[in-house]
Amino acid sequence: MNKEVSYCDQLLQKLDDQVEWSPHRAQMVRRKLMKNIKKTNVMLRLQRIYTFSISSVLAALFLFVMAGQISGQLNLAGTGDHSIGNSKFIEGVHYQIETINGLKTAVLTTKGIENTVYPTNANETIKTIAGEPEIHLSISKQGKEEVFETQAIYPSTTPGQHIYIVTQRHNEPIDTRMKMLLPLTKYPSSSHSAYELKISGHRAVMQEEKTGIGKTDLYVVTENYIYHIYSAGMSKKDSRIDPQELIRLADLLQFEKE
Repeated sequence: MNKEVSYCDQLLQKLDDQVEWSPHRAQMVRRKLMKNIKKTNVMLRLQRIYTFSISSVLAALFLFVMAGQISGQLNLAGTGDHSIGNSKFIEGVHYQIETINGLKTAVLTTKGIENTVYPTNANETIKTIAGEPEIHLSISKQGKEEVFETQAIYPSTTPGQHIYIVTQRHNEPIDTRMKMLLPLTKYPSSSHSAYELKISGHRAVMQEEKTGIGKTDLYVVTENYIYHIYSAGMSKKDSRIDPQELIRLADLLQFEKE
């Protein structure tokens, strides 16, 4: 097992040095790979202990996979209380459906914008923000429920740069989400660093790129949403931003409006 883990980690390290990973995705890949290694070793030990026939093993694996798929479908359709998201935006009050470039699009009304967590006057506190944000609403299906997610785009005083806040609905324990965002203690990334902090009483993770342009991402995890705050520009150089600026903007979010 140790040799396999060591070899696996060497491959991940080499790949990590050559490819620009999303920190969040890199951690997920590492965790899934480690789980697969553990599962493989468990199967090998079972084969040595028991004398199942090949057909019996295949049948057991088939039932296991089918059970997992059924469980996953039930969880997707039935976990979490979506009443908060559903009652937050009402068509005709908080948004209208308009046809834009041939596509039906949800467009927030003035009341809808006021109903979001985003401050529209952040430029009065943060001098590097040039004006009011563009705020967008997306509506998707999760099982039979409608899920509302929003995005805010703040103009920056740096030419070609914008600051983005993207929300993602989740139904998992906060601890689970934090583990996915924080680096593995035993297998840290050589290209990114991360540390935990608090934003308005909520747990958050700041991820900073060690190489390249030094890109910075801030994730705030609440009971219902993950807020991803980052900058992006016309070039990679324009995407660099002071982490404290992201923290100052996150501190202005009105989380009580969730």
